Amino acid sequence: MTSLSYFKTRQPVIYLLAICFFIPVIAMFFPSLPVIKDAQNILPTWNTVIIGFTYLPSTISLLIRNAGTIKNKKTDWPFELWTIVVMALTFIVYFASGSITSANYRWLYNTIYSSCQSAVWGIIAFYMIIVPTYAFKFRNPEAAIFAAACMLVAMYNAPLGQQSGKASPSSVPGSSTGHSKE
Repeated sequence: MTSLSYFKTRQPVIYLLAICFFIPVIAMFFPSLPVIKDAQNILPTWNTVIIGFTYLPSTISLLIRNAGTIKNKKTDWPFELWTIVVMALTFIVYFASGSITSANYRWLYNTIYSSCQSAVWGIIAFYMIIVPTYAFKFRNPEAAIFAAACMLVAMYNAPLGQQSGKASPSSVPGSSTGHSKE
């Protein structure tokens, strides 16, 4: 008989992550395999279902943890209060409008979340460069390549870094504002 304590360990999570990683990689190299193609098409649906089931427990956990910090006036309690206020405001605006495409929800997203996104990416980029530096100490060329890859991924996914990889309309040959010789 199998014990359910196995599911409290890290192995099932690691196996699930490995499967979710290897399905798209295998589909990229072997696009003619119908089983892998079907699994790759089902993966986003399962991702949405799993994320949907985590909303309620994670919201309750966040409220309990932040309420305890605010109640005891621990360090940084105003930030915890701000988190609860923004979360409540987001829920109120969403349920009042019924859609994430409404003008009020878009204003809230563009005003609060987008402005915080730059700070978050700055912190993530810092750690993505520091971790390989300390882990490998640049003792070999592979560590330098890994650090460069981390920096490129961080810059590409950052709000400002995404724009730097795209061509401007004036640099595209044949565009109406471009300087192409015809």
